[in-house]
Amino acid sequence: VDADAAGALVATGSRTVGVVALADDLSAAEELAEAEVVTVKGQLFHRKDIGTAALVNARVAHMLELQKAAAKRLGQHQVTIGVLGSTRGSSLQPVLRDIASGALKGVKVGLVISNKADAPILARAAQHGLPYEHVPVNGRSRQDYDAELTARLEAEGVQLVLLVGWMRILSPSFCARWRRRALNVHPSLLPAFAGGMDLEVHSAVLAAKVPESGCTVHFVEDQVDAGPTVVQKRCP
Repeated sequence: VDADAAGALVATGSRTVGVVALADDLSAAEELAEAEVVTVKGQLFHRKDIGTAALVNARVAHMLELQKAAAKRLGQHQVTIGVLGSTRGSSLQPVLRDIASGALKGVKVGLVISNKADAPILARAAQHGLPYEHVPVNGRSRQDYDAELTARLEAEGVQLVLLVGWMRILSPSFCARWRRRALNVHPSLLPAFAGGMDLEVHSAVLAAKVPESGCTVHFVEDQVDAGPTVVQKRCP
């Protein structure tokens, strides 16, 4: 792509142009992108099928099959992890990315569980071909509900549990069962701003006007956000 005498961008030969737009929702972003595309002059073949959910899911499924075949050939011993999530599951994505790239070897996700039927983390699991289940609380006590979580996780051979936006306090019996085998991601530099969840933690950090924040990965114990720290990442 070059600039002509008037400063306009000019593409010669066979080229692919990607247009990115930012907006509050997908429909608005598509409208902005379309408005930019129509300003491009010349012979264009405009494809709208690239990046559709069906195409992306097909590509991901093919990638997963290749990964399974490679792991089988290499005879990799796998650690099976289970995931508990109530929200988007964005913190799970780096794990899935590293499993896919081979950076995280010998690991597979055996089950993703959410207490909310509409939690986006379930859609994320489906897109990556992962087993997932919605387990409703239905008025049960914390101990009874968590007992079912443990049963479902163990039925899938789960050895390590990741809490990714899990919006429930876990029972002492669950914490004891999974002691040193359950990890939580908390959006602050613990022990600062412990006890909060999701956006309320970020709001508290901003209100306190502290010079830095970050996130903490820690072991889960029956005292909320008090388990030993595994790793922390800081940002100003």
